[in-house]
Amino acid sequence: MCTSDWEGASALLRLGANANTVFIDGGTPLQAVTVAQKWDIVCLLVEKGGDVNTVFADKSTALQAASLAENWDMLSFLVKKGADVNTVFTDGSTALQAASLALKWDVLCLLVENGVDASAVFTGMFYPCSTHGC
Repeated sequence: MCTSDWEGASALLRLGANANTVFIDGGTPLQAVTVAQKWDIVCLLVEKGGDVNTVFADKSTALQAASLAENWDMLSFLVKKGADVNTVFTDGSTALQAASLALKWDVLCLLVENGVDASAVFTGMFYPCSTHGC
C-alpha cells in the first residue's frame, strides 16, 4: 500500500503509466501536480519523461505554475530540463519578468544562459545581468 502521493505516482510509473497521459478534460498528470504544488512529483514525472513544455488545458505551463508559486528552484529545474524560457504565460507575463520583479539574479542568469529573449522586457531599461555577472 502506498503511504504518500509520491509513492503512488512512483508505483504507477513503474507499472507503465505514461507521464504524458492526457485526461478526458485535457489535463495531464504534470498539470495536476503543478497546480497542487506537489513539486517532488513534478520532478518524478519529468525524470520519467514528462514533457516540461506541455501546454495544459487552461493554456498554462509548468514553468508558469512554478513562477506564480515563486518556486525558483522548481523554475530552475524545469529550465535545466528544457522548458521553453520564452514561453508567454496566460496573463501575458514571462519567467524573465517574474524573476526580474523578484530580483532573483541567479534565475535571471539561468534564463539568459538558456536563450531567453531579454529584449522583450528590457528594451530601453536597465539590463540586470550586465552588472550581476551573467
